[in-house]
Amino acid sequence: MKSTMKIVIAACGLSVTGVYAKRKYYIEQNGTLHPTTQASFEKSIDYTKNVDVYMENDNSEIAVLYVRRREGKLDEAKLKQLKAFLQQRSGTIIKDNEYICIHYNCSIPQDSPVLYHDFPLHAERKIQRKLLAITPSQYFRVYNPGGRNNGFRGKHKEAFIADDNKLVLKMFFPTEFNYGNVVVIKPDGTYEAYCGEHTPDEIIEITKRLKTR
Repeated sequence: MKSTMKIVIAACGLSVTGVYAKRKYYIEQNGTLHPTTQASFEKSIDYTKNVDVYMENDNSEIAVLYVRRREGKLDEAKLKQLKAFLQQRSGTIIKDNEYICIHYNCSIPQDSPVLYHDFPLHAERKIQRKLLAITPSQYFRVYNPGGRNNGFRGKHKEAFIADDNKLVLKMFFPTEFNYGNVVVIKPDGTYEAYCGEHTPDEIIEITKRLKTR
């Protein structure tokens, strides 16, 4: 195994001999990771608000409790960079009044069956119709190459944008989470992201909240 930190599982019940003795625990608060105890870490888990991620290298393992719902605003340069990336890779023009919705297909869990995306096609079409009923918008499927995503079949890759340099991941998410992330961005760069498993309804609710800001 490489010495760089690597996600291994996102479930609190990990059981490996000797792991608990060397594992360090952190809780994200106001964008900063704070050291904590195992007891406090486990007591603080609330999957409606946060998500636990476990990473390891050759010598140690850390557990991080990340905030699930994340807000921010891209500056003009980053918004322009994101639009250029999406437009160039998809052949789609993003108008100045359009919201951008990105379903981010993560490469973990490694042992999950290979899926070309986590929502059935009919669910994605339903999302797109609902988004357009709320506001002008463009919907993109972006995937992180590697892991289970190596199994994408060619015809499925055509519907997706490969995040080869992790541009989208770095802009919106602190790390990969099991089964994917989502982000919705307003035309002015204001965004709301949701980490980990989510439903189509979650995307709609995010868009409605953004529209009121």
